[in-house]
Amino acid sequence: MTRLIPALLHLPGVQLVAIADADEARGAAAATRFVVPHRFTDACGLLASVEVDALIAACPPQAHEEIAACAIAHRFPVFVEKPPAVTTAGLRELAARAAAVGLVTGVGMNFRHASPYLKIKELLGDPETGAPVSVTVRHVASKPKVPLWGLSLVRSFLLAQAIHPIDLLLDLGGPVADVKAVQRANACDVLVGAQVEFAGGAVGCLLTGTHAPRWTLASRSSPMRA
Repeated sequence: MTRLIPALLHLPGVQLVAIADADEARGAAAATRFVVPHRFTDACGLLASVEVDALIAACPPQAHEEIAACAIAHRFPVFVEKPPAVTTAGLRELAARAAAVGLVTGVGMNFRHASPYLKIKELLGDPETGAPVSVTVRHVASKPKVPLWGLSLVRSFLLAQAIHPIDLLLDLGGPVADVKAVQRANACDVLVGAQVEFAGGAVGCLLTGTHAPRWTLASRSSPMRA
């Protein structure tokens, strides 16, 4: 919250009118610090009491699902930090509800907005570049080393870290025709590799894991000249 709120306040035209935090003392401290007029202990209470244009949720994934469902039911646009849900089925259900009422939603997949990645997209958008024939993403992390959100370590890693390189792989390669994946995990580390066949004919390779002293990301796309 101490990072997200200052970032929001730097955006032109954004006014923060309410905060909801299950920890009442933490919510009160944030409301005082950032001069927010309304505070609640749950998002549904906020939506029922305050007129807002949109809602932002930055919580554990189980809470993301609950808050997003409430916002969609109240017909409020909602943005959630990743991971947006615990399961694919849960995410599909939220997406279907939003689509049914024509509601704008978003997920904080911020890697797509990094300058190097935007440059890759710009190059691929040039007709002279051609379509990619191969996409390789290597994402090396140092965490999580312990399970998060009451989930297994592997599931925690997939939702906290691997979600980003997978998102980039899909964004560059398009619809998937087939996937062959392997995982290696112990009490404190996870390693995941995958070979992806995209419907458009390109091949994707992914390697991501926690076996690193620090966090790094590398990606490469090989174009095909038209």
